[in-house]
Amino acid sequence: MNFIKSLFTQHKKKMFLCSLITLIFTFILFPFGDLSDKITAVIAQQTNNTVYVQFDDMSLTMMPMPGVKMMNVVAEFPSVPELAMSELSVAPSLGAIFKQKPFGHASAEDLFSGVLDMSVSGGSKGSDSIAANVSFSDFNLREVLRAQPGLPFTASGIGQLQANLDFDPNMKTQPDGEIQLSLRQTQIPSFNIPLGAMGILPMPGLNWDKVMLKGKMKNGKLTLTDTVLGSPKDELYGKISGNVDLNMGPGGSRVDVSAYNLAIDITLSEGLLNQLNAYMTLVDGMVGKYKSTGLTGTRYAFRIQGRSMGDFPNITEL
Repeated sequence: MNFIKSLFTQHKKKMFLCSLITLIFTFILFPFGDLSDKITAVIAQQTNNTVYVQFDDMSLTMMPMPGVKMMNVVAEFPSVPELAMSELSVAPSLGAIFKQKPFGHASAEDLFSGVLDMSVSGGSKGSDSIAANVSFSDFNLREVLRAQPGLPFTASGIGQLQANLDFDPNMKTQPDGEIQLSLRQTQIPSFNIPLGAMGILPMPGLNWDKVMLKGKMKNGKLTLTDTVLGSPKDELYGKISGNVDLNMGPGGSRVDVSAYNLAIDITLSEGLLNQLNAYMTLVDGMVGKYKSTGLTGTRYAFRIQGRSMGDFPNITEL
């Protein structure tokens, strides 16, 4: 007995080091890649067969915090098209372990050709709420829109998204937070808007050097600030500000727009006006008394208000 006690006393540092090295090499050499099918099945089971995640290989990461890295990941969510990324890293926080919540840090490479970085912690809108800090850089707008079926147009551009959100995934309360979206080198090719029995409505293409959207969300109200389309040298240059009342369904599956109050200030170049000549009589019939002509083109500045998207809007001077 004294021998064992002496062994632990005199060699405890060596034994601890040996145990630590054994543990590290066990994790390093463990064939995590073989767990792909098992993890896919567990995730599907835990989400009632609504979320599927598949990957080619998985390994451990230690920096900046312990986690796992998966390669060539494909994820499927409800009401969201398939998402593919070359690399996905997930590092759960201690809060995730003890509270069984999706807290921690995640990053994804080559998601719509961009880099996504997200931190998640407990929110302030109830026990189930989540506070998320999201950065999505250099994503390809064309790839994002391609994943949204049913749109009558496509567009290209490089985007940056910053968002801080506090929300309940079940949407028992509406999200709070701030969103900033910027696009550069944005191009919208000419496209047709289908009008059913009335035929089609051809629309000219547009190019913008930059597009900026800034907004704050509070209790179901989105307040737009510093929202800009293009610059004065573009064929269409516009500024939009105001409020929109939104109601989001669980998981973002539905977004209903009710009341809105927006200030719109748009300038169209002479070249664009000529392309839109067939429709300008209709436009002028609605907002013609709020237009003025300057050196850069024809400007329309007005306020548009409504109680819902189905009501005919009230248009007044800005």
